[in-house]
Amino acid sequence: MGRISAKTDSAFPFILKESGWWVIVFLLIFLPFQISIQKWFNLSYQFLWVDEGLILFSFILFFFFLSYLGKTKRGAGKVLAALLVIVIIGYISVLYNIVPFKISSGAIFNYIKNFLPIPIFCLFIVPKNKMLFLYNVLHRVALFLCIIAILQEIAFFAGFSVEKLMANVDYIYTFKRFGFIRTPSLMWHPNEFGLYALLFFILDFSIKRRLRWQNLLLLSGVILSASRIVWAALFFVFFYLLIQKNKRVIWVFFLATIISFVILIPGLKTAEELTSEHYFRRYTIVKSIEIWKDHPFLGVGPGMYGGWITPEFRSPVFEKYQFETRWIEAIKRGRTLDSFWFSNLTEIGLFGILAFIILLIVLWQLAIKEAKFAQDSYRKKLLFGFSAMPIVIGFYLFTNVLNITSFLLTYSILFGMTLGMKDENSFGE
Repeated sequence: MGRISAKTDSAFPFILKESGWWVIVFLLIFLPFQISIQKWFNLSYQFLWVDEGLILFSFILFFFFLSYLGKTKRGAGKVLAALLVIVIIGYISVLYNIVPFKISSGAIFNYIKNFLPIPIFCLFIVPKNKMLFLYNVLHRVALFLCIIAILQEIAFFAGFSVEKLMANVDYIYTFKRFGFIRTPSLMWHPNEFGLYALLFFILDFSIKRRLRWQNLLLLSGVILSASRIVWAALFFVFFYLLIQKNKRVIWVFFLATIISFVILIPGLKTAEELTSEHYFRRYTIVKSIEIWKDHPFLGVGPGMYGGWITPEFRSPVFEKYQFETRWIEAIKRGRTLDSFWFSNLTEIGLFGILAFIILLIVLWQLAIKEAKFAQDSYRKKLLFGFSAMPIVIGFYLFTNVLNITSFLLTYSILFGMTLGMKDENSFGE
C-alpha cells in the first residue's frame, strides 16, 4: 500500500497540488447552479457539457494512472466491471438491432458517465483535511439552497414575486402540492433540488447520528421540493439508517410502510397522472411496456427511446409505434422521457436492467465493506451514509433520468474520494 501511495505521489503530483484540487472544488460548487446559469444568461446548450468534458478527461487520466501502477484497487475494479457489463450489453443491442453507431455510443456513455468518477477518484490518496474541507463547503452550499427555498415559499404565500428570488416559475405555479409550492431553490427544477438536499441530509445524519438544526434544514429542503419520489426515497433511507443502528426498528418500519400504503393508495388510484391519457409520463410508460414486449431481452437499441435525445435525431421507434405528435414535441423540448427504468428497459431490455441493478448492488456492497474496515471514524460514518445512496438512485429513476448531474456527479466524486481517503485516525477519535 505504501509503495502504491509513493508511486501516486511521484507520478501524479498535480492531482494533489492546489491547482488540481481547486478545479474539483469549484466544479462541485458550480454543479448545483449549472442549469440555472445556462438559463439565466441564455447560454448555448453546449454549456451543459462541462461535466461530460471533465468526466472524459478524468477517464483518460485514469488509464494513464492504471498503466503506470499496473493494477487498480479491488473496489474500483468491481465498479468498472459493472459499468463494463452495461457497455457490453449496450453494444450487443446495437449490433443486434443495427442502429446508428454514433447515437447509440452517446446513449451508452450517457448510461455510465455519472458513475465513472467513483473508480477514477478512489485511486487517488486524499488527505482527511482536504476531504473535510470539501464536504463542509458543499454542506454549506446545500444549506444555502435550503434557505433560499424557504424564502421562495414565504415570498409566494406573502404575495411577493418569487422570480426576484430567481425561482423558475414554470414549475412554481403549475406544480403545487398539499397546499404549498414546489420550490426549486436556485437549481431550476424542484426534483433536482430535492435530491441534492436529500444527499446532504443523509450524509449529515450519518456523520452526526442525531437530528440537529442543520439536517432539519436540509430535511425542509426535501419536503419543500414536493417531489413524491424523493419523499419515498427519504422514507426508505431514513429507516435504513435507523435499522443499521437498531435492528428492532425494522418492525416499526414495516408498520409505518403498511400504514402509508393504506393512506396513499386510495389517492393514487384516482390520481390524474395514473389514469389520464393526457399525462406525459403515463403515456411514455405505457408505450415503453408496449415496445418492450416486442424486444424483451436486448431492447430496441441504445438511444432509440430517449437515452440520447438531440433535436437533430428522431428515432424511428416513435413513428413505428405511432407516438402522438404532441408528445414527440414534448420530448424534443424536455430532451427526456422522464422515467429511466422504463425507457432503459425499452432500449436494452431485461439484460440491461439487470446490469443496472447489479451496479447499484455493487455500489452498496462497496460502501458497506469499506465502512466496516475503515479505521477513521469520520470516514466510516461517511461511507455508511454513501451506502444508502443506491436506494435513493433506485427510487428516483422511476420518474427521472440519469442526467441530474448536480446530484449524481456530486455523489460519485465525493464517494470516490471517500474511498480513496486516508485512514488517519487509526486508534479512533
